[in-house]
Amino acid sequence: MRVCSLTWGKCGLGSRMEVYVAKPRFTLSARRRICRVFQNCPSRRQTHSEKSRIVNLAANNNDNLSPGYVVYEDGAPSRVLLIYYIDDNTGAHDATARIQIGGGDGVAVSPLTQVRVKYFSAPSVSFKGNMTWAGQTLGNHFESDGRLQGSEVIETIQCQNNICPIPLKAPSLALVFLTDAALANSSPASSATASFETSVLTRIRHTATVDQE
Repeated sequence: MRVCSLTWGKCGLGSRMEVYVAKPRFTLSARRRICRVFQNCPSRRQTHSEKSRIVNLAANNNDNLSPGYVVYEDGAPSRVLLIYYIDDNTGAHDATARIQIGGGDGVAVSPLTQVRVKYFSAPSVSFKGNMTWAGQTLGNHFESDGRLQGSEVIETIQCQNNICPIPLKAPSLALVFLTDAALANSSPASSATASFETSVLTRIRHTATVDQE
């Protein structure tokens, strides 16, 4: 296994990039298309922090279609990232990954009773819009006003005998939070500002009134 620090461009370490706040005119007229690189920034940003170390799990004999990574913080595992590239939305190739912390090479098993999971999904691996992160989406092509739509969905997976089964649809990505602290550190603070008020409007729609008398 190789331990490394990982940087993902402008969405990575040291970055505080958030989904942009739309100008008011976007909600009044033309919608925009959000590129797929930007759409997955929230999932990338929540995967690791400035102090993370990431280990390639070499899952499934280093299978390129189902890679897995564990994220360490302060020397302890905090998250597991599972990616499933199989492109089949019929459900015939859905899979289940089973996570256990420790238990190999003489390492003691860490007790796990439950984990929390956020899923990143899209209609296919090649589709460039309508991607969903934890139940929220920026919309399909030319449907976005720059704000996430929908309510956040965080799945709770119960573990048995310290083994946690993580369902994976084909295709999808699962970010597994091993501790409550890891989930809290990846979530916006309760005091965070969701949007910003403005007194300036552009491209205001005009109306006319015709006197009928």
